[in-house]
Amino acid sequence: LIEPAERAVLETRVVEEPVTVIVSQKGWLRARQGHGHDASQFSFKAGDGLYDAIECLSTHELIAFSDTGRVYTVAVANLPSARGDGQPITSMIDIEPGTRIVHMVAGPPGNRYVIASASGHGFIANHTDITTRQRAGKQFFTLDDGDVWMKPLVLRPDDTHLAMLAKSGRFLIVPLSELKIMSGGRGTQLMGLDKGDTLM
Repeated sequence: LIEPAERAVLETRVVEEPVTVIVSQKGWLRARQGHGHDASQFSFKAGDGLYDAIECLSTHELIAFSDTGRVYTVAVANLPSARGDGQPITSMIDIEPGTRIVHMVAGPPGNRYVIASASGHGFIANHTDITTRQRAGKQFFTLDDGDVWMKPLVLRPDDTHLAMLAKSGRFLIVPLSELKIMSGGRGTQLMGLDKGDTLM
């Protein structure tokens, strides 16, 4: 009897467990089981060091930000274990020639971040608006020549204000309600800066 077969679906099941993503300054990644590790005990290749130790779950996603404003997504479950030195993020994505990864964050789909550049422009973005399924990433943040973006700031549910410090020493606190929620672009001027001044 010849008849249509049911469509086969391949699912990769990931066990949800707490992990700590260890990110080196040169962009090497590895995941260690559990939370609460002493970051001073992590070892790195000569000339490298700790960029961040991100506590999340194995089912979460890691987002990498390039110096040109592109974003890339890697599943935390696909990261190598912490037994070795890990793997460079560039082996997991198709990064544009001549560009480099400058920041990384990881967390659940419900996360929100303050995205800002040293020129004082920025906005709030939802985790799901930053992620992409493309290995080549997607253009997300608009940066002028010479401008750099700050490390994305994870917002906690009870956060209400954003504090900003400029290189000149000027300090400004604004309610988060004044920031626009956007899915990309340049955002608005979060803090007025004099010529030559930048956000710290």
